[in-house]
Amino acid sequence: MKTLKEDDARILRKMKNLELPEYRHIPWLKDFSCPLCGKSEWRNEGWRPRPVGWCNTPEGYMCIFECPECFAKMRWHISTTGRWSEDTFFDDLWVTLMVDNMELLEE
Repeated sequence: MKTLKEDDARILRKMKNLELPEYRHIPWLKDFSCPLCGKSEWRNEGWRPRPVGWCNTPEGYMCIFECPECFAKMRWHISTTGRWSEDTFFDDLWVTLMVDNMELLEE
């Protein structure tokens, strides 16, 4: 099976440019709800955060999301297998972006 790196180096470069190295001020949330307005995908409110970047933390790779209501940033792991594997993480990030924020990958 080909990885994203083998398929499209341009998209991989775009995704790597989305790295936010200063992530410590962005809360790591385990309940997938907005830290400011409290909206949650789990409460069927029609709310869904948009992926806007990623970070490499001591806890592994994480995706950074933005609340569509109040624009607060939050982060969490997007998979268990990509947490420690860069190749797997970028494959998972590509899928996440394609579903929820494809504009970040466009020209």
